[in-house]
Amino acid sequence: MFVEIEASEEKHYTAWLTTDLDTLAGVCADVIVRRDELYAEWGEEERWVSTNVTVATVTTTVDVQNGSIDISARAQAQAEELLTAAGWRAVDDWNWEQVPTGYTATVEPANGEDGA
Repeated sequence: MFVEIEASEEKHYTAWLTTDLDTLAGVCADVIVRRDELYAEWGEEERWVSTNVTVATVTTTVDVQNGSIDISARAQAQAEELLTAAGWRAVDDWNWEQVPTGYTATVEPANGEDGA
């Protein structure tokens, strides 16, 4: 059971890079940036959890259907370029963490404003 913590003034965002063909609308890797909220399980430490609030989306040209070993590296590199061009920057030097559908990275608006 999750409990929402008192609303935080701090904003937190996660970039979700999808490389799993079964979860993509097309064949190219895409990225969505979602706003996160602070949650905690009873007796557990607080942690950030992504919401359904999408504040940015980009689609790469990396075709994930061929199963090439370098897909992840190419998709990550292109996602970083596209997100940077869209006004986002990594919080931890583009430290991508693997998840079942691809990768996540903590990001923030380069100008301090997300518009959402």
